[in-house]
Amino acid sequence: MRTVDIEGWALRIVDAVRAAQHIEDSRVELKATWPDPIKSARRLAGHLNASRGDDVLWLIGLDEKRGVVGAAAADTAAWWASVAAEFVDVVPTPTDVAALTTDGPVIVALHFTSEAAPYVVRNPAHGNAGNVVEREVPWREATGVRSARRADLVRLLLPQVQTPRVEVLSASASVTQDRYNKIDGLPAAEWNVRVSLYFEIDLGASVVIPWHRVVMTITSGSLLRRLRPQLTGHAVSGHGGERSFFAGSKVTVATIHTGAEQVLIEGPGRLTAHGHAREALTDDLHAVPEHAPATLNITWLAVDADHPQRLVLEVSPSEAQTHVQQNEEPLWQRRWSLADRDDEDPVFAYG
Repeated sequence: MRTVDIEGWALRIVDAVRAAQHIEDSRVELKATWPDPIKSARRLAGHLNASRGDDVLWLIGLDEKRGVVGAAAADTAAWWASVAAEFVDVVPTPTDVAALTTDGPVIVALHFTSEAAPYVVRNPAHGNAGNVVEREVPWREATGVRSARRADLVRLLLPQVQTPRVEVLSASASVTQDRYNKIDGLPAAEWNVRVSLYFEIDLGASVVIPWHRVVMTITSGSLLRRLRPQLTGHAVSGHGGERSFFAGSKVTVATIHTGAEQVLIEGPGRLTAHGHAREALTDDLHAVPEHAPATLNITWLAVDADHPQRLVLEVSPSEAQTHVQQNEEPLWQRRWSLADRDDEDPVFAYG
């Protein structure tokens, strides 16, 4: 994961905290202040062990209830040296440390990988009052940390579903008045979203995404709409239906197999996600400003995955396309698209 991706992940968490949203990502740990090194070592070990190969992000200076409080000036290297001293045999190291300025106090982002799990820490109480336990394999459960049980250690031995790296190639969204149909006496409006994606996983690995575990929404201002994922175009398996979500861009893409209930990804390939919805053209739709941006949110949970994967895209308003015949009124519509990124870094989605 690149530095820019880590910063983007951290900034999305900051935005969610500022919006008073509950942080549901179990891979993220928020700390208002620099925590005690001994306690931090046990908590980090438990966090990494329970992540089973997924990346972990710690944000110092951010509290879910108090918001952005800022990380106090501290020697990060000295703090980390004290934390690392508590580990036995294998010591995790931050793959990146970023200081984020968010129009106010500074937040420190610490990014870790958990590929070397299990992580073991020494017991600081060893030798006191007859305590004979020298080491512990911690395990994070909900917001607490406990000693790992046999079942937890067995899970560490099982192969983890690979989290695909997803590159966004293009995205567009629109809501347009239907000239000829009505809903509840009002003109109908039709939502259409199209996102072109490139999935990267190792050849030989496989990821299965069931349709019923896919959620797509679009937000603009106070308006939130959930869209129905569906398949358009060709599917390798030839069993696509309206519940489908991903489709190989060409039938010849043998690494992508789209069925009636799920998609099977067996290697790198290009996918297209479509979303659709119909509703009455009510006042809340009319209230969406013509030049207001929108946010696309696509979340999916693969089979045997511990965590959902989420893609959040900010799309910009684009020129309305009006094709009217003589004596016809222009149709009401709003359109958005992803900015041309030829000269910019590509957009990626992670867990």
